[in-house]
Amino acid sequence: MHPNKKAFKLSLFALLLITNLNAQESNKAINLQKVVVSTTGFEQDADSNLRNVISIEGKDLQNKGYVSLEQALERISGISFVNFGLGRNIDMRGQGNKSNIAVKVMIDGRAINVLDNSHGVTPLDSINLDNVERIEIIPGGGSVLYGSGTRGGVINIITKKQKSDAFAINLKSSAYDHGGLGGNLGINGAKQINENLAFSFDIQSFNLDGYQEGYNEKGYFINTKTYIDINDNSDLTLGYNYFKSKNTSSGYLTKAQAQSNPTQKGKSDNITQINRPEISLDYHYYFDDIWEFNLETFWQNQKINYLKDEISMKGTTAYQNGSGFEDTLTGISLKNKLNYANNSYFIFGYEFTNHDAKRTSIIHYDVNAGKFQMSHTMTTLMDMTKQSHSIFALDSHEFNDIFSISGGARYEYSLYDTNRNYTSNMVISNIPKPSTPELFSTDDTSHNFAFEITPNFKYSDTGKLYIKYERGFVSPSPAQFVNKDKNSQKYYSANLNPEIFDTFELGIDDFWWDFYGFNLT
Repeated sequence: MHPNKKAFKLSLFALLLITNLNAQESNKAINLQKVVVSTTGFEQDADSNLRNVISIEGKDLQNKGYVSLEQALERISGISFVNFGLGRNIDMRGQGNKSNIAVKVMIDGRAINVLDNSHGVTPLDSINLDNVERIEIIPGGGSVLYGSGTRGGVINIITKKQKSDAFAINLKSSAYDHGGLGGNLGINGAKQINENLAFSFDIQSFNLDGYQEGYNEKGYFINTKTYIDINDNSDLTLGYNYFKSKNTSSGYLTKAQAQSNPTQKGKSDNITQINRPEISLDYHYYFDDIWEFNLETFWQNQKINYLKDEISMKGTTAYQNGSGFEDTLTGISLKNKLNYANNSYFIFGYEFTNHDAKRTSIIHYDVNAGKFQMSHTMTTLMDMTKQSHSIFALDSHEFNDIFSISGGARYEYSLYDTNRNYTSNMVISNIPKPSTPELFSTDDTSHNFAFEITPNFKYSDTGKLYIKYERGFVSPSPAQFVNKDKNSQKYYSANLNPEIFDTFELGIDDFWWDFYGFNLT
């Protein structure tokens, strides 16, 4: 091997090693030992997990004065953000422009990643930071339990559960040095109606000016939960969440503009409205301490409408008013956990999801050059659907106080359907040009398989070492099945297979002197 190549690989390995080193001393919000996490889909002590899991308490994020989830996450080691057009997406372990389909973001175990990967942005803004109990971060992998799109990792946001009587009012404010102001006002509370019924709510409104002129966000969150204790062995939780916002922006600045005055207004004028309702039902049944059963069903919908989208280009103005995106996800999950021995369990289940995305793209511009006049409107409509059926199983067995091992597998069958409609309406000197709509549709299926095995060695009361191998997958989105021939300009169906990844991971975590915790991967 060439010495330069060898040195490069060693340097790259060292860089990856360093960037995955997290010390609790530098971030007191990270607690690796005491918190309860739900990375198996069932709550358990953090110590009983076979992998490194970073758990961050919501109250610690609020104490730091963060006003949004994105602001809180970007200050956590191992998490970065990438922007490739329409907004910022969470990135873990260098997924780059595939971060929106290779890092899974969930709320209470329900994925919120959008289906339209080419234009989609994971809706972090729709999550009320005041309603966050904790954030669980699993760097790298998780395909057996969570399916497609976990190559970079999994972020599971656990929301608050408040059953006892409570009421509070909160106010937050922020300001920039050039005078921009903003703030949040909210109320939250809970009422225990009787020993079997309780209700909680959290309502937050916000109005925030950005650092750049012409930027503003305003809207509100509504989060409610109804808790029903059916009997001593079963409970039911019904949740309803709603998010609405209206965002105004003025576009990007050139390098010269940013250097001269980074607060100045850009060349575009944009007003975007977002609506996101969500309904969920979560049922648990406990058969003594041996068997746990969980049934969850949910529906979530997000609509992004461009009320005003104008950008100056080449002596004219292009309008995208009326464009937008809609993403709807319906799902049901059946999970079982069998505790068959001390610190040993077997998890198995079935998941169904129906994910639908609609994209409306309208581009209009006018050209007036003396006697030559032209009006041109291009409209693209896309309707994409992915339906998935999955079965999975994971076993974790403790042989003794030192050695344990976990392993599992997942099979996913997916059906895809994509429809595209393009029309071009052009009027030159008041004479309409003939146009024929371009229609294209395609469908496909895919079979995906994931597998993992993780031996775990406990070398002290606080320290453990694990070795993991995982074979996972990133299944294609419906939009990726549509390609366009550069010569004929005709659409055709792409022959795609899932992206398969293999992860080999060595990890260690420990807790020293009752105050210093670290994990290294």
